Amino acid sequence: MSEFTTYYPESGNLEPNKRVNYVHGLVLGVDEFQQEELYLLEKHRLHHRGLHGYGTVYGLALKVEDTDGGPRILVRSGMAVSPQGQEICVPKDQCAQLNLWLSHNKSEIETAFGSPPEGPISLYIVLCYTQCQTDLVPIPSGPCQSLEETTAPSRVADDFILKLTATPPEQTEDETIKSFFALLSQISVSDASPGLTQEELNDLVRYEAGLTSPPFSSPPEPYTLHPDNAQAYLRNAFGVWVTEVRPLLIAGLENCASAPQEESCVLLGQLDFEINLIGQDYKTAGTVSIDQSLRPYLYSSRFIQEVLLSRLSTATQAGITSHSSLSDLETGDDHTQYLHTDGRRSLGGNLDASNNKITNLRDATADPDALNLRTAENRFVAAMAGPYTIVAAGRFSAEGKTIGPVYNKLEVIDQSEDGEFLIFFENKYLNPDRSDDPDHTYIVRGAVEGEKPGIFQVKAFEKKGIRIISAIPGEDNKPLGFMIEVAEINKR
Repeated sequence: MSEFTTYYPESGNLEPNKRVNYVHGLVLGVDEFQQEELYLLEKHRLHHRGLHGYGTVYGLALKVEDTDGGPRILVRSGMAVSPQGQEICVPKDQCAQLNLWLSHNKSEIETAFGSPPEGPISLYIVLCYTQCQTDLVPIPSGPCQSLEETTAPSRVADDFILKLTATPPEQTEDETIKSFFALLSQISVSDASPGLTQEELNDLVRYEAGLTSPPFSSPPEPYTLHPDNAQAYLRNAFGVWVTEVRPLLIAGLENCASAPQEESCVLLGQLDFEINLIGQDYKTAGTVSIDQSLRPYLYSSRFIQEVLLSRLSTATQAGITSHSSLSDLETGDDHTQYLHTDGRRSLGGNLDASNNKITNLRDATADPDALNLRTAENRFVAAMAGPYTIVAAGRFSAEGKTIGPVYNKLEVIDQSEDGEFLIFFENKYLNPDRSDDPDHTYIVRGAVEGEKPGIFQVKAFEKKGIRIISAIPGEDNKPLGFMIEVAEINKR
């Protein structure tokens, strides 16, 4: 019997930026096929990762269900893209008994939260990509070989790992993107001051990405850009994001699609709950809540297109918003303070320096004949004290339930049987107490809905929200449904 055994060398090092050059006479082996496959796979992943990002693409909704064995976590089927550009498909709904997981992972819980844990704990639902080899087939081999040595898997299947963990996955790029756009939300366009310089704005972008120290010893709050250079400055700042920040978020010189190895999974949600030690095992106590505020989502290009178009249509309908370019007032101006009290237009020309006319309306008090303003006849509406913005709106039933969509998460948080409703909205409701905030107030408009006539009345601005009355007078104030709009005026 021969003492020699058949030897199959392992494949050499494969490089994702190379593809096979097919020529006549080229001997094709395992290396060539694997190289071709790797090249196509990595180009596909680079497309996902470089051009789109990562996160939930569709589905993968989360739900907590009550069962006899305690809370059960349900994850619906769906798809995500990993931080390394891999598609992760979950073809069927998945579930996990939370108490069973706690009993099997006691050491992990105590390592993360102490022994015993004090207060509520948080677990994270994480989705990861993996692959497995399947479909064994016979392969040529030498004599007297075992079954394992004479068969090999002929397919590699995409798969997933869905797990609970006490540690959230690394999502550095997602966190940096959110930080960058949080910065942009603090910047307004105004000609009231020179605003940020180009280098100051660029340094802010670098600072938010953790590349530099704070650019200001005392930040100029609020951040503003002048209308004359806002677009150019923002375009340049986006260039800093692309050329300086993003290369640090997508690591790997040979494989541009790869994020750091620790960034291989996608966060779906965070579970918050109390636990008790019962016997030798931990069990949930009370309600299990789901927090998805840190979950990254990956919106389709079609979706983003509609968002941009809707914002563009809103902007084109807004008219002139900068006092530095008041022109075409008869058709395009939205500054109601320049209307006659009867609503007619007053100013028909341009008010810029080239017109040799008054550029500051305050000068009209000293010389009203310069523009024939006739202020003595009180023909103008006084200028507003500050920005006027609709901050909440919605429609509610007599039971305080929302009917259809609401704006800014407006909701009824308290209701009495005599037709009183306490409403609240998410966007930083402030109690407009004149002694605490004299430059801030709300205007509330509403209409009742019901078979009989009723009244809509603002009763009080309270610490937690706005208390209104929507009821039928004379019948024990029977509650009525209502529609409501809340606007805000302030000087900030």
